[in-house]
Amino acid sequence: WPERFRYQTLRKNMIFPDSFKNYCREEEFSTFTNETQPWWRWNRCALTSRQWGVIEQYRLGRIMWRRFADYNQMSGVIRSTFDRYTRQNTEMMSRRRRIIREDP
Repeated sequence: WPERFRYQTLRKNMIFPDSFKNYCREEEFSTFTNETQPWWRWNRCALTSRQWGVIEQYRLGRIMWRRFADYNQMSGVIRSTFDRYTRQNTEMMSRRRRIIREDP
């Protein structure tokens, strides 16, 4: 699709005359199919080539992204948890331990 993009930039350029722009428009529609449109391409997972649930920033599917995040194989990424190991719960657990230790 880079060739199609070149025709589009020539067609949208304000410096060229209208006859040249029309020629570029006709050439673009006659030579290129719909498959060369930028919206025709799917963003796929780089590892599994899965097309649904892809996180575009990482080019990974959600399943592979979670697997890497779980095992700390992605730098700067922490998988969010809503389980008992949240920050508030860990503070409460440490308070309880202190109270239990101080009693005897």
